[in-house]
Amino acid sequence: MPEQTVRIAPEAHAMMISHAVQNVTTQVHGVLLGSFQGGEEEGGDVNATPTLTITKAVPICHEAPTKPLVDMALLLVEKASPSEQQIVGWYTSNEVMVQNSREERPHAPALRMASIIGSQLECPRHGGGVLILVRNSGALAKLLVGPDDDDEDDKDLIHNAIQVLGKDSRKQWLQEFQTVESTSESWEKSNALAQSAALKVQSGDIVIQDYVNMLEAPSVQWLENAALSKVIASKN
Repeated sequence: MPEQTVRIAPEAHAMMISHAVQNVTTQVHGVLLGSFQGGEEEGGDVNATPTLTITKAVPICHEAPTKPLVDMALLLVEKASPSEQQIVGWYTSNEVMVQNSREERPHAPALRMASIIGSQLECPRHGGGVLILVRNSGALAKLLVGPDDDDEDDKDLIHNAIQVLGKDSRKQWLQEFQTVESTSESWEKSNALAQSAALKVQSGDIVIQDYVNMLEAPSVQWLENAALSKVIASKN
């Protein structure tokens, strides 16, 4: 079966990384918005490969998500989203620091949310939702300090700081997508933008507020983050 291409906008990329950096000792969760292009849905070849473009990542919580919390958050996200976008997936970062990022796997709550979203998603043939794992391990640390110029392993770790997963043959959300691109000029450029935003989060110049933060302080703006958007726009 052909595999869909996944494209990620720099601001969505930066939000996922920044949310994880701000809450590096806890698990984080958020929802992904986007749209499908191509495939059978648009009258093309039934075997055509669709493209999923992820345009936005909305931070939901920095703790294990509960059903009431997620249900209300998703209703608010859908209400605030443009009609051409839909919920297309979930992102997460683990609270456990594992030594080898290649061994990292999403926790059960994230797998459950990906399954729920995937079962409700309207998409073309050969298309589907995604689960994105931000590797809370050496990858985030290296992203913040930058790679050793002579260390190819460092560069590879940073390049793969996020892992895009879909359903495998056993219907588990553990199959890694091989074709993941940025909507900017290159994945390296998108990584650099995410690094710039994450460094400002680390220094306190940008604060990532999620839905749980809004419940604690109702004036919090969690659906948009103007400071992060400004950083991405200024460097993109």
